[in-house]
Amino acid sequence: MISVASHGEVMRSDVTKNTLTQFGEITMEEGRLDVNAEMPTDGKSGSVVILGGQFFMDNSKIQTLGDAGTGDIKIVSTEQLQVVDSSIEMKNKLGNGGKIVLHGQNIELDGGEIISQSIGQGQGGSIEMKATNAVNMDTSTLMAVTFDDGNSGDINIEVNDLALTNGAQINASSDGNGKSGTITINAETININGYHEENGTKNPSGIASSAFSNGNGNTIYISAHSLNLDNWATIQTLTKGEGNAGDISINVHDLRITNGADIDASNEGTGDGKGGNIKITAMNSVLITAQFGEDESKFVVKEGFLGGIFSIANNHGEGGNIELTTRELILRNSGVISVGSEGTGDAGNMTLNVGGKLNLDNAAILTKSQQVGGDISIKNPDFFTVNKSQILANAINKDGGNIRIIAEQFIKSSDSFLDASSELGIDGSVHIGDELVVLPRHFLRARLQKQCATILREDKSHFVRVNWLGVPRDELEGGVLGSHHDL
Repeated sequence: MISVASHGEVMRSDVTKNTLTQFGEITMEEGRLDVNAEMPTDGKSGSVVILGGQFFMDNSKIQTLGDAGTGDIKIVSTEQLQVVDSSIEMKNKLGNGGKIVLHGQNIELDGGEIISQSIGQGQGGSIEMKATNAVNMDTSTLMAVTFDDGNSGDINIEVNDLALTNGAQINASSDGNGKSGTITINAETININGYHEENGTKNPSGIASSAFSNGNGNTIYISAHSLNLDNWATIQTLTKGEGNAGDISINVHDLRITNGADIDASNEGTGDGKGGNIKITAMNSVLITAQFGEDESKFVVKEGFLGGIFSIANNHGEGGNIELTTRELILRNSGVISVGSEGTGDAGNMTLNVGGKLNLDNAAILTKSQQVGGDISIKNPDFFTVNKSQILANAINKDGGNIRIIAEQFIKSSDSFLDASSELGIDGSVHIGDELVVLPRHFLRARLQKQCATILREDKSHFVRVNWLGVPRDELEGGVLGSHHDL
């Protein structure tokens, strides 16, 4: 199907091969376009190719169903491509699925569904979406899923600006024995926000390659300048069945995980599967904040809080590893980074490479396990402050993990604590290199009332009293610090 608005030649076998310079509008309203195989044994379904300047689809359906496989669905718009309250569906069983392709200058999915399903042994069809400018998804779904032995198809997205709101999802999951698909997104900005509530259930906006039965999750690759997750938004590669969770790889300039949003590669199933590994490189900064539960006075970050980065095995299996590299890392308002295992497996390990400032304010960095606790390694921050926060590497039945902090300056409030203990096993160790200790209140008044110069020799150490970073001398003496460092 092609709408032309200029002279030119069109190849009947592939309308995308043409000499046209201008295209017209195509509108599909309350319509249905099927190229299904009539009988399951007749073979592969046909293909759909649509080309226009603008394509508008409202309350309609396009589908390719084939027991022995499907052809492609390709919709190319040189300008606007809009799908509202409509579905584009591909379903295969024994044969492999084709490819769903959406190209446009701007793509808008509003209440629409783009779905590729494998319901048998065949490989599920892949989904490709490219937009010169923006892709906006609102309460809509872009999904490649398998319900049987075949693997799910992959999803690939290239766009300048990507926005998911009100429960919109990009999903390449497995609900059978097959493996979920990979998701690869290249963008300038990615904004994921909010959720859609239905019958008391909150369905968050997000990106997922999860496994809900016996199959394994797969990897999510994200590359962008800025990635913002807010208000319950999620990126996840969970397993809720017998398989392993998938990995998550993120390369950005800035990452914000705020108001209960999370990045999660946990094993929430009953099997022995492993939690996924999470590797994040943010050239500039990472900010993590949580959302309070019913008791907003609660300090310990575990029950009643949302928000952070997690790879935890809830029953059996090991937790995954988390590696985060950035110039500035800030966790506040109960934000958390956590690896662990609450069953028979060991916790994963955590490595935080921070080139500049690292600040924990009412937040936590945790590894926790019933068995062997994971290690926490925090490297290279030039200024590390811990206020009303926790850094824990705990175990119950076996050995606790180790905490190692190498920082130019390390300042911990009296109501923060570091712990690497085990209830029944051997405690881990806590090592802090290059530690800067905040002096207790009245230290200067109590110790420096006499002139030190009268007792110093040239070969002895000495104490010099100076103002630091513009903090008034009387407040420095009292040990007051945190309130003078607005983020």
